[in-house]
Amino acid sequence: WGLRIAQELALTFGRAAVGYKEAVESADSYPTHTGAAGTVTPILEPAMAQLQARLHALAPSLDGPSFRDIWRAVTVPVNRFLFNYVATEAFFSQAGAHQFAVDCAGMVAVFSPFTKRPAAHFREMLAAARLLTLGDQDTQEVVRKASMQAAVGEPLWREPWLAQLGVGCLSAQQVIAVVERRL
Repeated sequence: WGLRIAQELALTFGRAAVGYKEAVESADSYPTHTGAAGTVTPILEPAMAQLQARLHALAPSLDGPSFRDIWRAVTVPVNRFLFNYVATEAFFSQAGAHQFAVDCAGMVAVFSPFTKRPAAHFREMLAAARLLTLGDQDTQEVVRKASMQAAVGEPLWREPWLAQLGVGCLSAQQVIAVVERRL
């Protein structure tokens, strides 16, 4: 029953956020908004708020381990949505990449009341945000080092600079897929 609840929460988020990628693709750069710098993109904000409200409403109704299993199960498809469906498919201007990073931080904040390390559940999404916001020289270095690691059959986390950068959780193919989305 817990996984059914988690699935419903994730599906509801996905339905509410589906316009996020389309807004990115239909804009010349990234969807702009009149909110203050550092605020979540308006098309994603209601989906995040709804997810946060539903999690907060659910928390007191369940015992700790059951609720923990549910919110953790929700992070997996949310991470996949923002990584697979947005970061590797939409095109990002420099401003758009920085806004995506803000949106990712907003998603992490949704789960911060439930764990001391919410970012640990969104590694791929956050790694994509880091890659999208790197300078051009650092991006070239990431691609070079990732390609070298792939050529020798080593995971990226074994390369100290890539691990320190926070992209060691990705494969070389994922790194390239994200980097190619930069305009």
